[in-house]
Amino acid sequence: MTDSRDEVASALEGGFLEGREVRELSADWGVTFAVDIVPSELREAWRYLRALVPRLGRWPVAAMGIWDGPFDERSFSRWLYGEGEDSPQAICARARELTLEDALAGPNGRDAQCYDAMFWDKLVEYQRDSTSRGGCPARGGGCGA
Repeated sequence: MTDSRDEVASALEGGFLEGREVRELSADWGVTFAVDIVPSELREAWRYLRALVPRLGRWPVAAMGIWDGPFDERSFSRWLYGEGEDSPQAICARARELTLEDALAGPNGRDAQCYDAMFWDKLVEYQRDSTSRGGCPARGGGCGA
């Protein structure tokens, strides 16, 4: 797996994302790289970056910052998600153990059930429209999970 911003930038040369700035971001588990795209480029960018996995040893992940400006290290901050280990490995390990009952029993579970019940018709309509445009219906809830 590459830890070099220059190597990532070099891998983008001659392709869809050529000339885009590659930003190096720090996280508790190591270095991460970011390349900004607009929503309409998401599928093409992901496919292009997915093809680079054998070369770079890194998988593409699409993410959106929750504040103005580019995606940055703040998105890895634990204060956004609660306490605990936030490495990709730890998140995946917890996801393997999480059940629907666990998620619904969490601090926001009751609120999610109430919201789903109150707006069920709108949730179904949204998911049907999303699917007809080629999207994938949300799983385990209905709010874009």
